[in-house]
Amino acid sequence: ANLQAQNQEDNKVKRLQVRAVKVDTAPVIDGVLDDAVWQQAEVIRDFHQIRPGDGSEPSEPTEVYVVYTEDAIYIGARMADSNPELISAPTIRHGQGLGPDDRLIVILDPFNTQRTGYRFETNLNGVRHDALYTSVSSFSGDWNTIWDVSSSRDANGWNSELEIPFKSLPFDPATTTWGFNFGRGIRRRGEEVAWVSYNRSFNPSITGELTNMSGMNQGMG
Repeated sequence: ANLQAQNQEDNKVKRLQVRAVKVDTAPVIDGVLDDAVWQQAEVIRDFHQIRPGDGSEPSEPTEVYVVYTEDAIYIGARMADSNPELISAPTIRHGQGLGPDDRLIVILDPFNTQRTGYRFETNLNGVRHDALYTSVSSFSGDWNTIWDVSSSRDANGWNSELEIPFKSLPFDPATTTWGFNFGRGIRRRGEEVAWVSYNRSFNPSITGELTNMSGMNQGMG
């Protein structure tokens, strides 16, 4: 509890923000990011290493985009790689951990309490691995929900598109700012990067803020 309180205290001045843009037309989830709708999104580019460096510039640039419709949130990521043929993607089965893979990690805290949240991971194969944070420092892989993802490789690296229906996530419609974070792993370099971190970590207590979340269809929840 003391560690969580300290993380929250230190993170007060470090919480970055990005504005989610509500759109009328959802992107096609094919891992290509060629839909015009992505051009409406604010772009997150200010990532940093948490391993092996500590706050240093990543070896490869990353861009993340967030849009949403009434029914789902969409996250797109361009992960540049100067040697795309070396991207690691041995995992092909959904629900497995992605320790040996180049991976994309998304953390959502819809209640923005900095105490709990949801973790979504994928790789070049579009594998889905999701988990529920049972505390700020541990999560349960037994939790599963419905979401979609597709990834692709090109001459510049790899790309991924995620669709997470609002019906798949408990949230409070009155909370218009969600906790949000993003991480990326580049396996062959032992490199992990993040958008927001503290003490080389990121979890629901260490996140940025995703603003402008309103008018979503929660369904039955």
